[in-house]
Amino acid sequence: LVDSVRPTDLLARYGGEEFVIVYPATSLEHAVVASERVCEAVRALNLKTPGGADLREVTISIGVSEMAGEDTMQTFLEAADRALYSAKEGGRNRVCSSVG
Repeated sequence: LVDSVRPTDLLARYGGEEFVIVYPATSLEHAVVASERVCEAVRALNLKTPGGADLREVTISIGVSEMAGEDTMQTFLEAADRALYSAKEGGRNRVCSSVG
């Protein structure tokens, strides 16, 4: 993930298997495009077990939201969470967006 974001972006573990990427001064449309690149980078990983066996394809589901002036951090994260669950329910391995 670190190799898939810009130096100005913020990447952090949010919990368990969840991460947050903050794309400062980026529109929702551009954040979706950037997130699609993250999905592609994860799909392209060629991971192996410590014994050298190939792991099956690793994928990622991403929910994207844009923080508007009236949003709180809570409403912003809730919108991103709704989008994440839409991505998972839609078959996983995709990016979905939601507005607060």
